[in-house]
Amino acid sequence: MEAGVGKNVWIGLAILILFITILFGFALRYIYNQKSIIDKLRDDEVKLFREGNPELLNETENANRLAQNLPYDDNFEIDPLKLNIGMP
Repeated sequence: MEAGVGKNVWIGLAILILFITILFGFALRYIYNQKSIIDKLRDDEVKLFREGNPELLNETENANRLAQNLPYDDNFEIDPLKLNIGMP
């Protein structure tokens, strides 16, 4: 009788390990999908920052809202080597 109980324990452990492996696989797939969504969102934000959103440009908007939709211009970037904030 004890040999049968030992066999049942091993079968139960095998099923438990299989279940945990499957659960782990689903968790990894979910994390991968979420990472893909975040990466795409990040790419869209960079594109919006670089190119702006001309459809939302409206002369009647206040300057703060208007500036959010303008494309980024490298000509206005300050060279960090030329920036002096009064520190020696």
